[in-house]
Parts: sequence; C-alpha cells; structure tokens
Amino acid sequence: MSMTNFAISDTWRKLTKQQLGTYAEYFVKMRFTLQSFSVYSPEIDDRSIDFVVSPLGYDEHFYLVQVKSMRGPGYASVKKDKFRLSERWLVALAIFQGQDTPDLYLIPSTVWNTPDKCFVDRNFGPGRKSKPEWGIEATKPHLEQTLVSYRFDDQLGKLHPG
Repeated sequence: MSMTNFAISDTWRKLTKQQLGTYAEYFVKMRFTLQSFSVYSPEIDDRSIDFVVSPLGYDEHFYLVQVKSMRGPGYASVKKDKFRLSERWLVALAIFQGQDTPDLYLIPSTVWNTPDKCFVDRNFGPGRKSKPEWGIEATKPHLEQTLVSYRFDDQLGKLHPG
C-alpha cells in the first residue's frame, strides 16, 4: 500500500485493543510534552499508572496518569484497588472515531467523589468476577453534555500551579 493512499483513521479498525491502548498512551504523552510538561514512564505498570507528568519548572508538582482508549462512544473503567481519588490522579481518555487523531479528555479522579450518570461508581457484590471500579459512560449524550468540559486542552491550564 502506498503511503499516499494510507489514511491513519483506517488503521483504528485494524489495531488490536492492546495496540490501540499503546498508541493512545504514546499520543497522550506527546500531547503533554508539546504543552511543556515533563513526562516520566515507570519501568513496570502494576499500579495503574501509565506515566507521571509535571509542568516544566515545577518538578515537585506532579500528576499520575492512567490512559484509557476506545473506538467510538463506550465505557471505560479503572479498578478502585489500583486508582485513588486524589487531585494528583488523572484519567486521559482517548476516543478514536475515524479521524486522524483521537478526541482527548483529561479527567481528574476527584469527579468520582460525586458519581453521576457519566462518572459511575460500580461496587460489584461478593462472588462477582469483576472488582469494584470507577467508570466513564462515554455515550454520545455524555460526550456532548458532560465530557465536553473535560477536553484535554481545556484541562491542561488547570494543572499548572498558581
């Protein structure tokens, strides 16, 4: 296939879920870097931290970032036993919808202090296979009404101290 006929958006359907997640993680890291953040990647991802970011010049001011990706509207979640509700913990949500770049959202974990229909609190009972989780119902109405206020570029300014 010649590169001139190659559309990036065509690849979203061809990528596995893991490949899409990896792409999303690197894409979000690049976006932070382009906005003057230092990005630090852990050696092992066993605590639901994909990477740490810090505004340049503020090394003591940092955020722990978990990246979630999906093809179009849907549902994403983080396990409660690995993800804390704190001003330092963020979810970066990448939604791939056919365009060349994903729609990005940056969500502070503190939204789950007051769950609603978009940011849900799921506590599964005893004997269930799934562990309790914080979820994002990224349905079309929620994208248009709730998540729009968490667009990545709009949230970045809130991460700089002072």
